[in-house]
Amino acid sequence: MAKIIAVCKSEEKGTRKKAVAEGILKEDYGLVGDAHADCCTHRQVSLLAMESIDKMRRLGFEVGPGDFAENLTTQGVELMSLPVGTKISVGKDVLLEVTQIGKECHSGCAIYQEIGKCIMPREGIFARVTHGGCVRAGDQIKIGKVDKETETFPILKFTEKGSSSTEDIVAKEFPLIIILNNHELVTLLCSPANLKYLAVGFLFSEGFLKSKDEIKKIMVDDRRGVVWVETEKGEEPADEVLFERFITSGCGRGTSFYSAADAQGQVKVES
Repeated sequence: MAKIIAVCKSEEKGTRKKAVAEGILKEDYGLVGDAHADCCTHRQVSLLAMESIDKMRRLGFEVGPGDFAENLTTQGVELMSLPVGTKISVGKDVLLEVTQIGKECHSGCAIYQEIGKCIMPREGIFARVTHGGCVRAGDQIKIGKVDKETETFPILKFTEKGSSSTEDIVAKEFPLIIILNNHELVTLLCSPANLKYLAVGFLFSEGFLKSKDEIKKIMVDDRRGVVWVETEKGEEPADEVLFERFITSGCGRGTSFYSAADAQGQVKVES
């Protein structure tokens, strides 16, 4: 069973953390009382596997939970195999979302200065607290689904006080090709979820369908981003709508074209 081995925190950054009986993980903040907890970072909680610590022990180093500055020491989970966006449930209440795998190594941490080696940059992961609660040693860990609709991006913020670097979660954009009765109709930029419903909704809003009873078959290829829709009548779309369009996302709707020939036939809009 995957579980928590230790809950660790420290009052200062760059030091070993001490194991505590239990801790409170606060939503969108981190481990209460820990120096790394911060509502303005995606690295609110750090996790390291006991299996990684055991590797260092076998090399002769006297190390244990918290010595690599991790908040949660785990057992029975291959942390490095979890992609960004993975949901991690801890105990009855806590829910985490993986935001970063590993980190850039620096020579300032206590363990690196003492033994000249640190595994946290290679084998540790970081997470955001999406639902808070109490966490203690022995709590069961459950691995949930990956969030396919968002991803983490580096952001450079500018204020009156200067600039600062951070990361934030943004919606993914995914190209979806809709094929109607074997004719490629359009490519949409969209969130990579519920593709069947998006395709059908588009066909209704554009007037290609008037009733769900007109649909004979729908096939979806999530990996390639293609939806095939076949109607009962199998009618071809009118010639004037068969030029390939690429509809962009954003406020309102813009249309780009695969070739200059497509764009040349369009009427200029005056505003």
